[in-house]
Amino acid sequence: TLGTWGVQLGIEDMSFVSGLTHAATVTWIQGTNHSANANAEDAAAYNYMTTEDAVVELALTSDYKIYKNLTATLELAYLISDFEEDLYSKTEYKNGEDDWRAGLTFTYKF
Repeated sequence: TLGTWGVQLGIEDMSFVSGLTHAATVTWIQGTNHSANANAEDAAAYNYMTTEDAVVELALTSDYKIYKNLTATLELAYLISDFEEDLYSKTEYKNGEDDWRAGLTFTYKF
């Protein structure tokens, strides 16, 4: 297993404009594996997280009801990483390189 646990807090169904709703979340993920059992290849290949590793994700999802059955969803997220420097310095991944994610989907329900 990857050996992680986390906590997520969020607010759903925020609306300031008719037909447009938002959900905001903050997620904290902490590793549970002992660093003595990890090697750089496994850490990079399998997202192996030690007790020294943590990630915080800030996410915002917006849904816009275009028509009765058609919804556009925009998902934006920013990930702040804090990984064990000794382990990850041996890989292509460098500590402190935060990440982001964006997605736009259209859903038609009938």
